[in-house]
Amino acid sequence: MPSTGWCSPVDYEAGFTQLVEQSANKYLRHFVFYGCGRAVALLLGNPSDFEEYLHILADEICQLADRALGRSASVGVSREFARLSDLNDAYKQAIEALRAAAEGEGGVSFTADARKTGSLCERALEIIEQHYMDENLSLASLSAMLDVSPNHLSACIKKSEGETFINILVRRRMETAQTLLLTTDLQIQEIARRCGYTDQHYFSYCFKKYSGTSPVALRRPGREAPAPHRSPGGSADLRRGRGGADPLHHAVSAQLPQCCCGGRAHEQCPGRQPGRRRGG
Repeated sequence: MPSTGWCSPVDYEAGFTQLVEQSANKYLRHFVFYGCGRAVALLLGNPSDFEEYLHILADEICQLADRALGRSASVGVSREFARLSDLNDAYKQAIEALRAAAEGEGGVSFTADARKTGSLCERALEIIEQHYMDENLSLASLSAMLDVSPNHLSACIKKSEGETFINILVRRRMETAQTLLLTTDLQIQEIARRCGYTDQHYFSYCFKKYSGTSPVALRRPGREAPAPHRSPGGSADLRRGRGGADPLHHAVSAQLPQCCCGGRAHEQCPGRQPGRRRGG
């Protein structure tokens, strides 16, 4: 039978700080402390460490806060810094990213790196442009390339472009397929491969769904390419950016929403997520 949990701000501070430290301990060298209502972590490592683990750690903090404390956490991450003398700037950036995450739907917010030209979305669109023919390109693989969480990247793309990652990727592939069908004598199987599809039949299904006609029908004499499909608010052009430099350390700030229990059972707290109970 579920037991009732009582909310103590001190308990939550200690529990949340311990949660952040335990998560960081699995992946990177770190220092963690609690102050001003938030846990702050300084993460130390080499570029490959951050590329592999940073977005995993940030997502894990949110997931563990939800599971262990029954509350949604927000996480802000600074850009990379090479000198310890820049820690003050790193902390400020982590706090700004934390505010951005908290003002949205929670989750993780990464500070855009000034050494990388263009926004996160622009860099994502550049990678789609360069790798759309790769059958393994996905939101997960793209977010790993950019060192951000899939949820954060998905939200950024949707907010900037007005459509989802998969819609942008499919549109780019279909536009290339239309061009190849009308301007080359390549077999449809080869065109499918060049557009990121290993299964010709699935490619034909996607093409017809996108353009309203089959690849074979489009090649018949007198047919013209259909107008590019656009989702509401979408753009047919992909913007471009450039890559950036390697990191040496990050600042991460994380917090739980303010609790207003005032000694009441935590199930009655407005900051608690519905349907969650502590204890067992």
